[in-house]
Amino acid sequence: MSSPRTCIRKVTKFLGQISDEGTFYISKRRGGHQRLVAFYGGQKRSFTVPSPAANCQCQKSLEDEVNRFVSSLPLGRYPKFNL
Repeated sequence: MSSPRTCIRKVTKFLGQISDEGTFYISKRRGGHQRLVAFYGGQKRSFTVPSPAANCQCQKSLEDEVNRFVSSLPLGRYPKFNL
């Protein structure tokens, strides 16, 4: 089982790879959660990931959330995220 930081790092790398070139950045929210912001297909979207202190035993849930987010993007093809 991966650590919470590893899970977040993989999500960050994946969303950075599918974003429009040069538009990906990370902002920190007040609650400690990271917000991954980028343009996808010309549309600005953001994804909030749990803080590293959160229990990452719900890896399947995180995979489902990322894949649901990707399916809502205006992309020609929808890559699948796996932890």
